[in-house]
Amino acid sequence: MKRRIYIFIVLTISLFAFHNTALGNVIYRVSTPKENNQLRRQYNKEKRKMEIQEPVLSSITLNADLFGFAYSIFSQGITTAEIGMEIGFRNHFFPTVELGYGWADSDTKSSNINYQTKAPYFRIGMDYNMMYKKHQDCFITLGLRYGHSSFDYSVTGMRFDSPYHGTTLNFDIDNAHSKADWFELVFGLRAMFWKNFGMSWSLRFKMPFKITDNTNSKPWYVPGYGKNRETSISGSYRLLFSIPFKMKAK
Repeated sequence: MKRRIYIFIVLTISLFAFHNTALGNVIYRVSTPKENNQLRRQYNKEKRKMEIQEPVLSSITLNADLFGFAYSIFSQGITTAEIGMEIGFRNHFFPTVELGYGWADSDTKSSNINYQTKAPYFRIGMDYNMMYKKHQDCFITLGLRYGHSSFDYSVTGMRFDSPYHGTTLNFDIDNAHSKADWFELVFGLRAMFWKNFGMSWSLRFKMPFKITDNTNSKPWYVPGYGKNRETSISGSYRLLFSIPFKMKAK
């Protein structure tokens, strides 16, 4: 009887030891260093998602464009002044409104023709933060804009030579009215450099939707759009003042 009890005890201990050894081998084989790193990264990613949540209203930002004033130094009498405001939602989407005033008083190099116009314009649209998951103050944006301007323009100094009659006719166009609608694709980079102040750079690819021509002329310059072309490329450099709203724990 005692012998049977001893055998039972030995077999039980052996089975228990074998079970623990096998289980340890299984754990060791599954938890390789490579898998541990993957699990750690996944854990940190899920932890950030759980701990950080951008508020629905993440920021309100005011901006002023300096590029228009700088461009007027090198352009043919063309100047723009522009301000804007945007609202950030979860630091992800940024609906924006841009208001500006553009004017031109330009002479052509090859003749004495002078073109003049001045009028307000506006743009509305939205930017998308392509780096919103990183929760940083420096990020890249991609956006769209719709722009509109209603303006009058004047052209003076035009002349028409008639070889048949041997005469020259001088004529002017005074206060011709036009309207313009266009779209913009905007690629930008922004960074906050001191407290609530920052700056942004953007490249704008402009495509006209409709620019109204007149019977005897068409506008040479459109406030807010630029020179009247099928497509146009311009840039902007803006100073930002942002009022951020704190992120909160989920």
